[in-house]
Amino acid sequence: PIFPAGADARLFVNFESCGTLPLPENLKMDCTNGTLNMTRILQHDLVGYPNVTFAIINSKADKMQRSFSDMLSKSLDLDDEGNNSDAAYYYREVNQLSEFLHSFPNLFTYFVGGDCAECHCYVVRDDRFYNATPHGLAANGTNRTSRTPAAWLRRLVESPDLGESACDGQVLPKVKWQSEKSTSVDYCPEPYMSEKDIKAFEQAEAARQKAEYVPFAFGVGTACIVLMVLAATWYYCRFHDPKDMCEALHDEDSDDESP
Repeated sequence: PIFPAGADARLFVNFESCGTLPLPENLKMDCTNGTLNMTRILQHDLVGYPNVTFAIINSKADKMQRSFSDMLSKSLDLDDEGNNSDAAYYYREVNQLSEFLHSFPNLFTYFVGGDCAECHCYVVRDDRFYNATPHGLAANGTNRTSRTPAAWLRRLVESPDLGESACDGQVLPKVKWQSEKSTSVDYCPEPYMSEKDIKAFEQAEAARQKAEYVPFAFGVGTACIVLMVLAATWYYCRFHDPKDMCEALHDEDSDDESP
């Protein structure tokens, strides 16, 4: 989860968890001093267990997590109250954390967007675990190129060396997605994407734009043909007497019937 700044450290102390959590001595000391956070714990595990694959499945704008974050801010009287209620702000915070975590080769992320960008929980929800894709739920019926969370996790377990992160959207450089002017979650941050990931997303984006362009081009082409026919008809009627047209057609029919 994305905690408000300082919230997790406060909670460790308030719930007297520093002496009960299975932490190494350096982290226990930080916990007692009120400076320990969940990112430090995860970092310790990523370094301590390099042969273990870690996976994070999350929605780009998880509404439940945003509400939980606001609740913590209010209950702990923290300064950033209300910030995480904004979807774009929350997603930027997720990307900031992911950028750091992706510096470890044994961690992978799976972000869901589209019509399920605000969904909460996947592993305990069969309808999402077996049907969602990075594009969302609705896109699943027409786009089977993206693996579901279940298939993605299975591949990580069976072939961790072939593991890759999953995300859908235009790949943006950090200077763009980190800007507070960014109000959308329909993108994928570039910094923590491997070259393989970026190439795959760019190819998927190009394929999608091509698929959208073909029916558009066909529709425009059909409309142009119809307009050309109408224009030709108007031109002929404008400068020719309809009576002459009928007589000309009659003469053609007569010629066809003559032996």
